[in-house]
Amino acid sequence: LAPTVEAAEMDEVDLDDEDVGFEEGDGGGWTKLGLCVVVLGGLLTCTCVVSSALLATSAFYSPVFTPLTPATYNNSVVDTNATFRGVNLGGWLVLEPWITPSLFYQFLDEERPATDERTFCSHLGSDEARTQLKRFRDEWVTEQDWRELRQAGINTVRLPYGYWLFGDRPEFCPDVSSVEYVDKAVAMAAKYGMKVVLDLHGVPGSQNGFDNSGESHKPPFGEEMDGTGWLQEGKVNVTLDILARVAKRYADKENVV
Repeated sequence: LAPTVEAAEMDEVDLDDEDVGFEEGDGGGWTKLGLCVVVLGGLLTCTCVVSSALLATSAFYSPVFTPLTPATYNNSVVDTNATFRGVNLGGWLVLEPWITPSLFYQFLDEERPATDERTFCSHLGSDEARTQLKRFRDEWVTEQDWRELRQAGINTVRLPYGYWLFGDRPEFCPDVSSVEYVDKAVAMAAKYGMKVVLDLHGVPGSQNGFDNSGESHKPPFGEEMDGTGWLQEGKVNVTLDILARVAKRYADKENVV
């Protein structure tokens, strides 16, 4: 998606869809499938060449195969007539080694290397983990990224975070908070006229056993887990508490949806 204008250098930036060269019904720039080649002499076998972006996403869940249908909401927070063009800021506030492998190279020689954010913190200790994560998070997403997203026509950002967001969970990255980066993201999004979807991406006990929940239970290094452990009353209460705290913190932010 090639931007057609430069964002103005000012305290507040107001770019609408016309500024970035989008028209109603624009498909969003997804690479079209094409180039079917007949092979195996007489058999109409086609090989379709697709972009690397499509190869990285399961076809069944790709926006290419998702019908464009309006969502219906029973509240006044979301404009049902609005068009949302969004991206996900993955790997920033919930570490995923496949997104940021360089953070995990330091553990490769260990018998049981860190494979998720929980073990990243436990291997390094809170002080070193906090130092490394601050440096990473300060550089991974900057104001320039927000400016370029808006120039490309993005008006909504999904922001994954974990239940350990405030750094006050003794069992998970104690004293390592990332809530300041949620604050910054909401502020940057507001500055560039964008909305933020806050996504609780990891809950106590891990809802799926993958690193995107904060703790990976995949072999050979992950520990076996009870797939229903996250539904235990104590863990559910922690989940509800973090949701309530986040809701209260950003309740007055008009761009948080």
